[in-house]
Amino acid sequence: MRKVGLLLVAWLWSGTVLPAAVADDASGGASSGRGTRVSAADYAGTWAQLRVQTARAVLPVVGEVKVVTSFVLRLTQSASGRNLRVSVEACAVEQDSGTSLVRTIFPPALVEKMGRFETTASLREVDGELRYFQARRFLVFGARLEDPERDVLPVDASDERVVDADGDGHPGVTVQIRGMLNGDVYLVQRGWFTLRGTAAGGDRIDGRIEWGEDRSMLGSSNPLLPRIPESRPDNDPAASWFRTTRIDPSMTCAQILEQREALFAR
Repeated sequence: MRKVGLLLVAWLWSGTVLPAAVADDASGGASSGRGTRVSAADYAGTWAQLRVQTARAVLPVVGEVKVVTSFVLRLTQSASGRNLRVSVEACAVEQDSGTSLVRTIFPPALVEKMGRFETTASLREVDGELRYFQARRFLVFGARLEDPERDVLPVDASDERVVDADGDGHPGVTVQIRGMLNGDVYLVQRGWFTLRGTAAGGDRIDGRIEWGEDRSMLGSSNPLLPRIPESRPDNDPAASWFRTTRIDPSMTCAQILEQREALFAR
């Protein structure tokens, strides 16, 4: 049975592992009206996106906590009919568990090397609204799997499927743990996500995220570090969401982070 991990959510991706697209509801969800043909050209261009994914985890000593992982992204979208090809660059990944006893840090090298990928999205007019949809994808980092959705994850660093995805000399991907105990953990991670939202006015696309993940721990720099606490996505559908705002093509990740509050204010 799959177990949902705490530390790396569905979207630090290894450029060495191609994601597998898995068919989902191609219309972006059931509707009472018939979808009409629309053009995605109005939504091509450069965008800043904030994704927030919320999980519930049980930590030693602390008990159950809410873990909020935020991703700030720079997107480039190109149009073909009612479809979009989306190139993603991660600007920042942050995690807050509400306690200083256990903190997770994503090293800049991890974000830079693994926070780039491409996906597709579709637009459809339904009941007077323009719906935005990204179908479910399974993404694996830290290993090469023949079937990214179904293959069992490696549990040993000597497994020939394991790769040093972030190029730091350690197997899998490396995440830093700080707090009661300090050290680095080496992981293989598999995640999936689906985005469903509404496009408005040509300059905003907002909605909700469905996601899940599982992981295996290959080792750590500190033998006293326990196994990574298990977690699950928050049961509240509104707890995981995204906001997307059109920006000037010249805008860099650094500028997006500087203007973060204004860009994602709603």
